[in-house]
Amino acid sequence: FLLEAAEMAETAERPDLSHDFLIEAFVAEPQLEVLHDPLVADARSAQSDAQLAVVLEAVAAASTGAARARWLREAAEAHVRAAPHEPHDTWAAELLVRALAVDPASPETLSALQAEAGRAGHASLLLDGLERAGKAGQTAGESRDDDGARAARAELLDRATRLAEESGQLERAASCREQALALRGRSSADADLARLRALATKRGALLDLARRDLEAAPEAERGALAMRLGLLL
Repeated sequence: FLLEAAEMAETAERPDLSHDFLIEAFVAEPQLEVLHDPLVADARSAQSDAQLAVVLEAVAAASTGAARARWLREAAEAHVRAAPHEPHDTWAAELLVRALAVDPASPETLSALQAEAGRAGHASLLLDGLERAGKAGQTAGESRDDDGARAARAELLDRATRLAEESGQLERAASCREQALALRGRSSADADLARLRALATKRGALLDLARRDLEAAPEAERGALAMRLGLLL
């Protein structure tokens, strides 16, 4: 009945009424995929971008696989349109990370995340997202990653490894590298991983030495030693 009512409202060029009927039907049976496209189409016609973003997130939650990733990406786009003058709002990036975790091979989602990280101006946003998506485990109700998905996650972790090393987060870089190797079914006896672990160990020793020097230093020398420790961090 609700679907028929929505179709009649569409025929009468009343997307607002159609949207209301479809919302009722969706709340009753959110997993019914036949509702998703018309619901989103009516929301685009009848609702604000902020309301559209909410609808898209709800539809994404009721979807799986590539469809969920697509709805999450569109929700992120709607969220940005709804708040274009709030560059430090990171919710759109969060939605894109979730999309990339579901569909790690999507170049559109990766490109969108890179652009959103630049727009938001958070230096660590891209690294955080790549690491989370690359390390994302099997989601309840989802099929197990195939070879292509595992390879895509490994590629994301390769990117995260480079970004972490460039930013001086050596332990994190080693962790990303180790997980990328595991996804490819390769041994952890890897030259790059060994190099990163050695660098992380050396940096840790330097930090310990700098902390001890700072704790033991007289007051007159503490400023310079604190600056040295800060540079190492």
